[in-house]
Amino acid sequence: SPLPTGRSPLQAIGVSMEVEGTAAATGMPVPATRGAAAPAGWVWPSPTVVRNVIAAGIVLRLGWLGLGLVTVSRLRRGASRLWPRPASVDRAATLAETDAEFLVSPTSSRPVTCGLLWPVVLVPRNFETFPEGEQTAIACHELIHVNRSDWARNGLDEIVRAVLWFHPAIWWLINQIQLAREQVVDREAVRRLGARQPYLEALL
Repeated sequence: SPLPTGRSPLQAIGVSMEVEGTAAATGMPVPATRGAAAPAGWVWPSPTVVRNVIAAGIVLRLGWLGLGLVTVSRLRRGASRLWPRPASVDRAATLAETDAEFLVSPTSSRPVTCGLLWPVVLVPRNFETFPEGEQTAIACHELIHVNRSDWARNGLDEIVRAVLWFHPAIWWLINQIQLAREQVVDREAVRRLGARQPYLEALL
């Protein structure tokens, strides 16, 4: 509203404060000042809602992990034993200083290692058509994973990811750990094979 004639802005504010003080003392209502309403702020969800959302996310992530285990179990049951076992696999077992049962999966398109006490390496059905050097490279890579118990390490990583699914840094950190784990195995496989070319061709 316009200022009273002959009064400065500070004097007008003082008059307004006096009016409000008098009205408050006498119990009279004070007219609302135009534009005085404060903007509505962010209302944080209650702790119960936050806990429920986090718990639901954990359950979903653990369920997804369980579904992955069921899928691997089905692949394992549907696979057949690699027999007769190629000499290339025996050579890879010697290089990796460990061994596992090799199964041929009719549906898997890439090698998969699973199991802790009784580890199994699932290879695709066209594995036996690969050149011997590529067979050795693939088998050596998977057996190094077996020797390092990486299947259990990956499982623990995913449990941590499930519990702390809401934290972006956890996702980034676990992805970096798993990438570094694969790079370590790649480097170790090349070192034991003594040749880089067959290993690269096997990856392709």
